[in-house]
Amino acid sequence: MSPGHSLGARLFGSLATMLLPLLVLGLVGLTGPQQSVDGLGALLLALLGVSACAAAVLAHRLHRFITGPLEDLRQAARRVGADDLSVPVPVRGDDELGQVAAAFNQMMERLNESRSQLLHQAYHDALTGLPNRELFHDRTRQALARAREAAGRHVAVLFLDLDDFKGVNDSLGHGAGDTLLTAVAARLRAAVREGDTIARLGGDEFAVLLEDVPDVACAERAARRLLEALDRPIALGEHRITAGASIGVAVSDGRQPAEEVLRNADVAMYRAKRAGRGRHRVFDEGMHAEAFGRMILVEELRAALAGNQLRLVYQPVFDLDSGRIVSVEALLRWDHPERGTLAPSAFVPLAEETRLIVPIGRWVIQEACRQAAELKALPGVAPDLTVAVNLSPYQLEDPGLVGDVARAIEAAGIGPGTLVLELTESELTADLDAAAPMLLRLRDLGVRLALDDIGTGYSRWSYLRSFPVDILKLDRELVGSADDADARLTRALLGLGRDLRLQMIAEGIERPEQLADLREMGCDLGQGYLFARPMGTDELADRLAGVPVTA
Repeated sequence: MSPGHSLGARLFGSLATMLLPLLVLGLVGLTGPQQSVDGLGALLLALLGVSACAAAVLAHRLHRFITGPLEDLRQAARRVGADDLSVPVPVRGDDELGQVAAAFNQMMERLNESRSQLLHQAYHDALTGLPNRELFHDRTRQALARAREAAGRHVAVLFLDLDDFKGVNDSLGHGAGDTLLTAVAARLRAAVREGDTIARLGGDEFAVLLEDVPDVACAERAARRLLEALDRPIALGEHRITAGASIGVAVSDGRQPAEEVLRNADVAMYRAKRAGRGRHRVFDEGMHAEAFGRMILVEELRAALAGNQLRLVYQPVFDLDSGRIVSVEALLRWDHPERGTLAPSAFVPLAEETRLIVPIGRWVIQEACRQAAELKALPGVAPDLTVAVNLSPYQLEDPGLVGDVARAIEAAGIGPGTLVLELTESELTADLDAAAPMLLRLRDLGVRLALDDIGTGYSRWSYLRSFPVDILKLDRELVGSADDADARLTRALLGLGRDLRLQMIAEGIERPEQLADLREMGCDLGQGYLFARPMGTDELADRLAGVPVTA
């Protein structure tokens, strides 16, 4: 008999087993010699008894094989609806409903497994397997609650951000970046105690939760261990990368909410990064005021760009023999409505940090090109006058830079050779391979490229032979130094520039003896306070139209 007929066969067999003997007895009474009314009554009684027994047996069998299993399934379905997958359905047999119950249990097991996987994915980082921001926040909240209940018990949060992770992604690819993050996670695990929590908060940000911290010094020791762990090179294919980091430390006795402790550690991390990277800083209340002030300054800087509060001033570059102005360097100023005129050092680092430097830099290029056209239209101004604009490395990462430069040149109606784009040597050599394609595209437009601050720490200049640079600018510290070694380096760099047929400009000339030395070394061009300070366009126009300046 097939499984599909097993339940009906059981019920029919049970009834047949009970009814057959009773019917036989009743029939014997009817066919006896008497065939009396008594026999008929006996049959009826027998039939009634059989019916009662059959009903009882049927009810029992129905409950056992139908209504009971159905009720089990109904209750199980209600538990599943209430998100309770802990109680399996009783399997009462191998009939159809028993098979349904077994299948229901298998479904609940799979649901339990899927739910466990989903919960793990919801609270853990897929790449590193570390807890994510949500789980870290929950554990921090619980740790702070425990700290509130125990006197002298502190919690420390260490907020960690990798230094120059973007450079790894840009130069080696995102696959290498993922490998680096995985290796960093393993290093961090090995550098903390067994009960500490390490989380990846997103991108290249990690956090560490320390409980039972006796004092701030203990948390600082933990931060130093993490920095030391990351100071060892990590192999990424053929490359070995040192994953430096900046760490912010915040210690709490449990009275602050988790959000505030995390924010404090984040603020301290940014202070560490601005202090030079590869170090840690402990949060103090003064950082809140600084962070708030920076936030206000960012919003004011956004408004400054839209509200015409930015302007350009120019510092001339002179021919050291004739005193003629051959070029001007555009320098940015912010006419703040409350703080007065701000120099670039007061806001450009913040603009770079927030990437506002990209739209600001676009405006500077447009304005410098426009004003260069006006200056070159003045009587007596040399047609080969150039204007130099400082370029941020973040602008080099902007895919729209070449188009912005081309449009600015076209709108101003100047030749592309009028515009000089300057980068500092340290910024350029930090990632030569990434910068080269963009610089080549800019050179293809016809603009000239200058390398600023030459001689400040980079000792291998062989890249200059193949790099698209037209002008080298000697750093003011090198020019102003009285050290014999610096003088020999200056002479060597001037010789290198001549060999490569590059223009050489000495910056920061402030004393006549510096000018005399540079002339003796063969330097042709220079700028500095000895000749002129930065000036507005009106004063510059007068200087360009006047008698050549001599020193």
